[in-house]
Amino acid sequence: MAETVSSASGRAHRVLSEIGRPAMAKADLRKAEIDEIRAGLGRCVERARQIVGWNLDQLAQRCSTEQEARDPRQVQRWCQAKERPQFDVLLAIQEEDFCDVLLEELLRFRGAVITRRIELPARRRA
Repeated sequence: MAETVSSASGRAHRVLSEIGRPAMAKADLRKAEIDEIRAGLGRCVERARQIVGWNLDQLAQRCSTEQEARDPRQVQRWCQAKERPQFDVLLAIQEEDFCDVLLEELLRFRGAVITRRIELPARRRA
């Protein structure tokens, strides 16, 4: 028996009007929680900057690209939680292990305990 349009439509892909508008995923955080997280992220950036021994000008210079120069005041706003830190820029810094230090500070902020292990080579006996 030949298929008709009405019998074939049951197996066809659904059109957008049948699906409805998809809902965007959204975190359920209150303003106070967001402010607390933003403040913690700012402290992580500030602490990493202090550990490597840079001032705001030095960090801003290392965040700058050929296309865009970072202002130290913007970096200060990141550290003070007035703006969300641009982690893609911060994690791209390869100098003086800043990226590693920043990641460690972020892990501590999330509650991780970081330990370091030092291994010395075995001594040869004469």
